[in-house]
Amino acid sequence: MKIVNLTEFLKLPENTVYSNYQPCIFTCISIKGPNCGEIDFYCTDIHPVPVECTGSEDMMNILDSAEKTQSNFTLDFDSGGRDGCYQEDQLFAIWSKDDIQRLIKRLNECL
Repeated sequence: MKIVNLTEFLKLPENTVYSNYQPCIFTCISIKGPNCGEIDFYCTDIHPVPVECTGSEDMMNILDSAEKTQSNFTLDFDSGGRDGCYQEDQLFAIWSKDDIQRLIKRLNECL
């Protein structure tokens, strides 16, 4: 893992796995999408839980049903949105291939 600033982050390719970072604090795991303008970009957050749905009302209905009935629902790891925070001083913790492989290995242990 390495930590980079926004300028360096925007040079990275799509599908870069990262977490927003501020000294000693990491946020959720995200996947970088294409850049959008000078200091914005698209991303897919892995947490909070990305529910497969057609919109916010559908998501609320799915989660309400799951809460009441303990029914399963599908997660969506392909959709994303714009970062839109416009924080030029934002730092990013970039996951290395080894970090990703170790996470996959650990997740496979959960199957």
